[in-house]
Amino acid sequence: MNLQSNFQRHPAAFLVLLAILFGLGGCASPTTVADLTPASMPKDAEIQPMQGSIEVRTAVPSETTRPTYVVMPLQKWIDSDKLKQAIEQSVRQFSAFGEVKQSNADYVLEVWLDKVQNALDIPGGVFIFDFTSVWRLTRVQDGKVLACEFVKGHGEGSGLASKAYPPGIKAATHEIIQKGLAAITDQSQSHLSALSTAGNRASIQPAN
Repeated sequence: MNLQSNFQRHPAAFLVLLAILFGLGGCASPTTVADLTPASMPKDAEIQPMQGSIEVRTAVPSETTRPTYVVMPLQKWIDSDKLKQAIEQSVRQFSAFGEVKQSNADYVLEVWLDKVQNALDIPGGVFIFDFTSVWRLTRVQDGKVLACEFVKGHGEGSGLASKAYPPGIKAATHEIIQKGLAAITDQSQSHLSALSTAGNRASIQPAN
């Protein structure tokens, strides 16, 4: 990166970059489960309610995955427990399944957040988060994988230092939950784009 050139071309945005990198804007408050739970479903991600109960299991990395712009810990913003609870709350809110259980459910939903990457749009002074996840729905009765889909999410945030992180992480999480629930409840077509990659992946162990 040519610092002098970037400063001359985009001075205001370059100062935002420096603030983000060196923490000049202070720390943001941690995200909550409510922050990560979408309030509504977009028209292109319609829920088709399924009968029966569901158990949700999640796996989230402890830090951003490479390649990424800034390597950063994630526990303050999103972790396995927060994502699990946000998905469970969304299942209830949008009536995706009849009931959420912690064990002995009719279906098991496993969600792996495989990639959490960030980037900086210097001209716009916007911090970007991109998520890549795998959603696998298994029917417990016969062990059949009903859905195994790649689901991506994108979010952007403005602000200084870590205050730029929460808006982007919230938006990316909302998008994967919206798209993920729409995919696993859609019985009109196959949702198995990740089957060759994650169809036989070891199961996520239930949370204690």
